[in-house]
Amino acid sequence: MTRFGIWILFGFWILIFGFPAAAGVIDPLRIGGGARPIAMGRTSTAAPGRLDAIYGNPANSADLIGFGLNSMQVKVAEDVNYTLVGMGVPTKLGIVSIGYLGSIVSGINQTAKTNNRVVSTGTFDYSSSVISLGLARPLSSKLSFGSTLKMYSRSFGGIAGGSASGLGFDIGTLMKLRKNLSLGLSLQNLLPSTLSQLTWTNGTKEELPATFRAGIAFSPKSNLLVALDLSTFTDSPSELRSGIEWQVNHFLALRGGIEYLPSGGLGYRTNPTLGIGLIKRNIGFDYAYYSDGTLAANSTHYFSLSFKFAQKASYSPQKAKTKTVKAVKTEQIGLLEKEQELIRQIESYITLLREKVKAAKVSAQKDKIRELIEFERVKMIAAYKNILLKRKIIPPKDDQAEIEQIEKYIELLQQKVGTAQSYNKKQQVRQLIGYERAKLIKTFRNIFNIEKTTPEGWEELTSGEQKSIKRIKKYIYLLQTKLSKTKSPHKQTKIKKLISFEKVKLGLIYKGREALQTTSNPDKIK
Repeated sequence: MTRFGIWILFGFWILIFGFPAAAGVIDPLRIGGGARPIAMGRTSTAAPGRLDAIYGNPANSADLIGFGLNSMQVKVAEDVNYTLVGMGVPTKLGIVSIGYLGSIVSGINQTAKTNNRVVSTGTFDYSSSVISLGLARPLSSKLSFGSTLKMYSRSFGGIAGGSASGLGFDIGTLMKLRKNLSLGLSLQNLLPSTLSQLTWTNGTKEELPATFRAGIAFSPKSNLLVALDLSTFTDSPSELRSGIEWQVNHFLALRGGIEYLPSGGLGYRTNPTLGIGLIKRNIGFDYAYYSDGTLAANSTHYFSLSFKFAQKASYSPQKAKTKTVKAVKTEQIGLLEKEQELIRQIESYITLLREKVKAAKVSAQKDKIRELIEFERVKMIAAYKNILLKRKIIPPKDDQAEIEQIEKYIELLQQKVGTAQSYNKKQQVRQLIGYERAKLIKTFRNIFNIEKTTPEGWEELTSGEQKSIKRIKKYIYLLQTKLSKTKSPHKQTKIKKLISFEKVKLGLIYKGREALQTTSNPDKIK
């Protein structure tokens, strides 16, 4: 964790322990920002890149990729109609989010006492709404910050002095402690009591309760997410929430969670939650069922729709210490000559193996060659990842998300290979794995802006020269493989000389020395 992150964490604890106790109105945003967090036990403090989690922590939207929309419509306790709409937009300042939550209860009976009898005098409506405006941005590759301004409104229709308005302000931070572990902290309604309150038209004032939220999100596997939240309020006991999400495949997600809520005295009650998520391209549908163990009427079905339009954000962390992909492109990819050469050798070998698959007549032999092709693809993916790691390059967020999605799908397909009962089914799944690995390689090539793997002037070479280059590269690859297995220093020196000689031949061919087309290979090593 950075020193800046430690100071933010320390400041959060100072603020929460310094909150004054106050009795006030309940923040309607506690209901949750969508069906996904509700299905996971209302855990939303540590959820990077999620628009529906900004009500738990405004910093969650800092990693949002492109323009996003989120909506939810639900009826709670058979009488309260909730409507929620949220939007996130990338700007130069960061991710700007706008949200609206409105609730309406109609036909509430109004009574009065007349001649020692309670009689109905009509009905009235109650409405409550919150409009939020937020800003979030990454401060570094591991730390993000966000804030939200909230405008509250309450109204009892037809009752004198029955309307109120007020302001609330939230801040939050999200820290990526590890690749698969995130910590979120949020302070809600932290303005002074003179500002963070509802003022009614009859002069009555009610304070908005301050809330401290801490949460962690952990991914033990690429398709599994476990979340834990702790909420502390100034007007009620603390609440604990836990949730889990299993990404079955790129289309379906299964979710569950448990809320631990105070039930009077020192006791706690548990409310389980369940849900599913369906994703099709840019559209997501989420469903959640919340079971209230105390009041059955509060058990509710939640439905959410979300839209994401991926695009590159127009801002970047100013304090990031690693290189951006844009900076690498300005250095010219030609500086990555050694890495390019390795990738070209692997691709040349894959091309030769594909030709062998076509020439092979026995299916068992074809399967063995296909296994070699997949092995070479794995080597190429590892080579690309090694370049990113060695040069400390951060891929664009949309490419990074695509890489993670493809890797999750490959992992799921590999599990299916182990469970497949028939040989044909296994081969079909293996073909899908190969297709996904090819997509992954294409994504890496886009990151490095490599338009083609052949060297400059390749089209200008004759077919004989092109065949010679492929043959020499294959021979170099075989020599390098033999070098890695040879332990004798004398043989190693001999192999290195042969490799150098073959590389010189390559260079001369690229320069147009056609005389070397017929040059024979040196004697093979015995």
